[in-house]
Amino acid sequence: MLVAVERSRGRVLVVDDDVAMGNYLVQGLGGAGYETIAATSGEQALTRVEAESFDVIVTDLRMKGMSGIELCRRVHQRKAELPVIVLTAFGDYTAAVEAVRAGAYDFLAKPMKIDVMELAI
Repeated sequence: MLVAVERSRGRVLVVDDDVAMGNYLVQGLGGAGYETIAATSGEQALTRVEAESFDVIVTDLRMKGMSGIELCRRVHQRKAELPVIVLTAFGDYTAAVEAVRAGAYDFLAKPMKIDVMELAI
């Protein structure tokens, strides 16, 4: 008897203080085969990154408390090999350059479709 074991495509930490957007990403990426974990702040995300293993972080740019840029900087200092994708509804060239300088792997504008996010991942 053969048993199919479905494997995760990877672990994604989704960081967004907008619960609806966070849920959209968690559900969409979960449906695409990723194991997704949500955090609602940069501080919470850093705690999870220290305690757990992730393949990628997807974070909002503008959040209360720690920004996505600052989160990206701190993650890059601790785990330079961990890619961070920064999302924003307020994207502009300056913010994109700042994100990349902070160590971001990619910079995407909201709203985006899950298949676009999958390509970035």
